[in-house]
Amino acid sequence: MISEKRVCGYDVDSEETSLIKKNLRSAIQTREIYKIVEKDYHLIEAAILTDKLIISVETHSRDHFRMYSNVIQVLQEICWMNPADPEEKVVAWLKAGAKHSDCRKLVPHDPTPRPRRRKPKDR
Repeated sequence: MISEKRVCGYDVDSEETSLIKKNLRSAIQTREIYKIVEKDYHLIEAAILTDKLIISVETHSRDHFRMYSNVIQVLQEICWMNPADPEEKVVAWLKAGAKHSDCRKLVPHDPTPRPRRRKPKDR
């Protein structure tokens, strides 16, 4: 199936995915970052052609796809979850119906860390 550029009956050489890959190639300025993105691009292709959902422990490439989603808008429709991160609560999310929400999508985030609010101490 892979050698025929088909995964689970879907043609992965669609015009849309080819255009996205071309736009990524234009947007990414370093070869090192492009290698990272290219390695996991098949996840993006499969998500675009199916339910726009990725569940993967790969976070490095996710961060790069998120960074370029302001240039390639269709990436913002993809919901990417990491099942190894307990804060993402993937199992509970799947049991609840796996609704796509903005906090799980590949949208650019403010890179500056915000200070955590402290709980007032009981006196």
